[in-house]
Amino acid sequence: MAVSSDILDRPLNVVTTGTDLITSRRLVEWQSQGKIALSIESDPSTEAMRETASRDGMISATLAEVATHGDFIWLVGDVEQTYPRIAEKLRLNSAPQPRVIRHSQLSAEQLANIAASPGDLWQDSKYACLLVGPAAFKEGEETITATMATRLIRSRNKAARAVAVTLDAAATLRAVSLWTSNTSPSESNRTRIDIRIGSALSKASRPATIQIGGQDPGPKQATAYLATSIPGLHHTSMTLRGDGSVSLPLSGHCRTNLQPLTSTIQKVLSR
Repeated sequence: MAVSSDILDRPLNVVTTGTDLITSRRLVEWQSQGKIALSIESDPSTEAMRETASRDGMISATLAEVATHGDFIWLVGDVEQTYPRIAEKLRLNSAPQPRVIRHSQLSAEQLANIAASPGDLWQDSKYACLLVGPAAFKEGEETITATMATRLIRSRNKAARAVAVTLDAAATLRAVSLWTSNTSPSESNRTRIDIRIGSALSKASRPATIQIGGQDPGPKQATAYLATSIPGLHHTSMTLRGDGSVSLPLSGHCRTNLQPLTSTIQKVLSR
């Protein structure tokens, strides 16, 4: 595959929604060497919850804890569309079934109205969970709505247990970057993407010159596509899941002729 000489004369703009531990380490290393300019493509609602937690703190939990103790699950945003197995992970269809309500999106005004009569929301729940997915909050109101949501959860804890959970696909990459450089990759706002690692966040994502790994997005989102093996499935690696728990590799790997992500990226950088 030929690579334009233009993109080899500067650090490559590399964007990802999240990577495994091994790939994260190499990306952070390449950025420190000036080979790439790394950024994360994140949903605005998810990012607002993460920033709110960083600024004000957040009462949270793992999915396993919610599945074990939760008797009320509040799903906001594209949770089940983005995470098709979330109902299984939270045991939403297992006895005893938790009470579940769903909002495709919330505005600050809607959340303020809910907060005005919190008893109608919580009812008699002893362990409630607010699970925030992509596009959970009205566009332009993500920050204020995320702040209100975390305060609502904090207030509920005066009477019973309540947690907020946000699944961050980039949790591993953020953690590795903080461990090694005390900084976190910036949110993607570049108009030009040289390399996208893994699938795009959505069909509205900006096109990339090359996509490495993930699902082939077609020519509208990537001029070239390079398939790779899957970390944890085809070779050993691990991830910090967005809820803070660790996903380990399979005990037996599946065979493949595809190269790992890091090897494929290295070949592109060395051309």
